[in-house]
Amino acid sequence: MGTKPAHWSTRVAEGFQDEDVAAVYHRRPPYPAEAIDQLLALANGGPVLDLGCGPGDIARRIAPHVERVDAVDFSTAMVARGKQLPGGDHVAIHWQVAAAEHAEFHPLYSLATAGESLHWMDWDVVLPRLGGTTLAIVERDWGGSSVLRKALLPLWQRYSSVRDFQPYDLIEELTSRGLFTVLGERQCEPVPWQPTIEEYLDARHSQRGFARTHMGEADAAEFDHAVTNTLHQLATTGDLTTDGDRLELTAGARITWGKPATPRLSAH
Repeated sequence: MGTKPAHWSTRVAEGFQDEDVAAVYHRRPPYPAEAIDQLLALANGGPVLDLGCGPGDIARRIAPHVERVDAVDFSTAMVARGKQLPGGDHVAIHWQVAAAEHAEFHPLYSLATAGESLHWMDWDVVLPRLGGTTLAIVERDWGGSSVLRKALLPLWQRYSSVRDFQPYDLIEELTSRGLFTVLGERQCEPVPWQPTIEEYLDARHSQRGFARTHMGEADAAEFDHAVTNTLHQLATTGDLTTDGDRLELTAGARITWGKPATPRLSAH
């Protein structure tokens, strides 16, 4: 068991506090309806804790169907943006600006969710705080076809402001540390996602490594130009389908649920 990857550090995560990132985060593809349905089945109508909720991509969609959603994020900008988006003012959502390590929880929860967020947190602190509540870890997949991934990978490597990125498997990292026991998994079928190139670029800029603030104006503009050219080239060769000015892409998700580690009792 190695150390936690450096690119998951709190220092890197602080990039999500930038207003520029929060302003474009909604450009990411929505979670498939199948993923939301699975979360609702796990919650069974009870109260839900949404860890690292961002602008509420999960919280805003499950709120009408559960008793309460405590939506927690350490970014003031993300929470403010979430309140402005459709469903963000639902009476069942209780927004809280706080790090998950110190946020005020209100157990008992029927379910805790973490959508593309748990990797940023201090697992040894956060997971035991859940008190054995079932945790659903949700990951989006919007990388595209193997051809698209291969064509764009050199650009990701060249322009990312996170220079120490390493391939990882979050579930493996957690289970190998004895912090999470997997009870089930669901791979959701990809659904159509049709962004314009501008919207696609915004979605990429919502990622920490490509946040405009951290890339700098010149690199961000160069990145946009390079990605746009690559997408046009793939469309010309027939490796990327378009519908007018919209890209024909897909977005899927994987949900892994299980039991987090419980607090260790001190020996006396």
